[in-house]
Amino acid sequence: MTRERWTTAEPFDTLVERLLLNRRTFVHTLDFVFHGLGWHNPITWDCDLYFNLPSSLFGGTPGTRPGDIDVLLIPRIGPKRLIDQTVAIEVKSFRVRQKRRGKSPSDFGSGQARGLARLGFPYVGLLHLAVLEAGAEDEHALLPVWPTDTPMATNSPPTEWVNMDLSNATHFFRHNPRMNALDVPEEVGLKLFSTSEHGDGYLWGHTVGYERPVKTNRESRPRVIDHINSLVRAYPAIRVGYTRPRFRVTRATPSQKAVHNG
Repeated sequence: MTRERWTTAEPFDTLVERLLLNRRTFVHTLDFVFHGLGWHNPITWDCDLYFNLPSSLFGGTPGTRPGDIDVLLIPRIGPKRLIDQTVAIEVKSFRVRQKRRGKSPSDFGSGQARGLARLGFPYVGLLHLAVLEAGAEDEHALLPVWPTDTPMATNSPPTEWVNMDLSNATHFFRHNPRMNALDVPEEVGLKLFSTSEHGDGYLWGHTVGYERPVKTNRESRPRVIDHINSLVRAYPAIRVGYTRPRFRVTRATPSQKAVHNG
């Protein structure tokens, strides 16, 4: 359970970026990517991120899917970029209202994900970000919280009790079969990340999520690797991950690098 506060007034594009640049939600959001790449220990996760790139940079045709790439992730091992493991991620964000919980959003992003696969990226992912309206009072429960270093078998009392909105779990069980039924290649990784609104105008990041790890794209094309190399040479990325070994976000610019500790 992550407990972060983000204003519900933020544009979804901004919210997606904040999720991926936050120490806690970075792990919960991108596990389906790194697990698929064979990286199971989050303390080793390190990558370059680009946001909202036009597909024309990678040989895409304007006016066709995918129109853009919401997130491009290039794994790193120290200074080395693993270009051949680059992941293109389509993000589909939507709000879930309590009175319309059973209604599906009109577009699950499957067409965009298929377009990314056809374009030839080594790996492709589809991330659903669901923001739920706060649940009814009878859907809340007090749950105990212990420090992260507490042994699993412990008799020590919890450090606090948190009033958790369990409507996230309800949405998970509704949305899970919808994701499984999406018309996308089996190599496309799938992820559901859901969080809840609260009456104070903020989001609390306690999450219930679904994950299908990415697999190697059978339609991967060498020319896309060339385009990614050109992108890296021309445009600075945001470096995110666990290095030295703290979580760090490095925003590179042509003139300087501003480093922020998470």
